[in-house]
Amino acid sequence: MIKNGANTASIEDVEKLLNTTLPYQYKRFLLWSNGGEGKLGDNYIYIWAIEDVTILFSALT
Repeated sequence: MIKNGANTASIEDVEKLLNTTLPYQYKRFLLWSNGGEGKLGDNYIYIWAIEDVTILFSALT
């Protein structure tokens, strides 16, 4: 399942929160589809939406 893309401000907020720069290709993916899930070959994958990263990090700190 493909989700609507994240916005640039949300991605920048997560980079500040994590004190890091996300890889360029990952940011492009997030702008295209803010996370997603589905079959990839024999595996099932889940890629977190940018909001999920914020929630998890906040819960851990």
